Amino acid sequence: MDNRITKSRLKILLSYDLIKLFALILAGVVLWSLLFTIFGASLSEGQSFNVYWYNVNVYENELQEMLDADGEGGFKTYETYETTTYNFGMYSPSNTTMPQQFAAWSSVGQLDILFLSGAADIEETEQNENGETVTVKRSLVDNYGDHFIALSGLAESAVRYCKDNGGYTVDGKPQTDDKAKQFFHSRQRKSNFYRHEIFTEDMEVERLEKIWNAAKKLDKWLNDETLDIWATKTVTVGGVSEEVICGIDMGKLEKVGANAQTGKTSSSLCGYNAALKEEGESVAEGVVLAVMDNKSKQPHGIYESLLFVVAVVENYSSLS
Repeated sequence: MDNRITKSRLKILLSYDLIKLFALILAGVVLWSLLFTIFGASLSEGQSFNVYWYNVNVYENELQEMLDADGEGGFKTYETYETTTYNFGMYSPSNTTMPQQFAAWSSVGQLDILFLSGAADIEETEQNENGETVTVKRSLVDNYGDHFIALSGLAESAVRYCKDNGGYTVDGKPQTDDKAKQFFHSRQRKSNFYRHEIFTEDMEVERLEKIWNAAKKLDKWLNDETLDIWATKTVTVGGVSEEVICGIDMGKLEKVGANAQTGKTSSSLCGYNAALKEEGESVAEGVVLAVMDNKSKQPHGIYESLLFVVAVVENYSSLS
């Protein structure tokens, strides 16, 4: 029997062991990735709060100051773990990138708040009733309004959310926080994120209280017939069209008056220069703040958007 160790046999042996070694390394990497996915902390879309703007100027230092504020002075709850901002740039008929980005990001619930132009300065062609091709002017709100949630529906949903999960009643906060604490633990069991971060029952109690107070404020403003700060979209149901409030018209908010303590108005946060007009300081007139309809993808995080809207109104006007 030939058991001699030759150079050729040694090469065969080494090559075979190397293949096994590479296979073991690859299997280890896959296993580690799988374990990290299963047991590691992962953010849902609702735990990342995203503010974007299109065809308007948003003053990022002001916006970032709002997004960075924590505790009683901030709008956020512990539900928001990180924040992002993004400028889609200015409108151009040849810019096909923004609509594609918008469609992709909104389809997965990545958009929360959108500042955009409400001015009718976008020229498009369409067929009229006589079959003729005509040029019409639209606004970005007309183009993207289907993606915005009605503010009245958002406020009503927030009230139900607090009643169902926090024990709130028509009189407001319950005498005990037991239901809110139970809700916290039920959420904790369903998410790895909660197991890896230091969250407490009291944070959930505070979160629900913030949502309740914001919903009540928004509902009060919506039912104030003397108050006109709203942006609307047209909704057709059963052949009947009606105007639905889909956001804040920052130009109208400007006219309400400045915040008594800071002197800030909505033009301190955002502005707009209409297309083809001379360059100059932009003002809030023409800017719409809209909330994306992410309720199906963010059943908890959608209320961070409600808190943001109320915070903008309070910080950049005399309303409270």
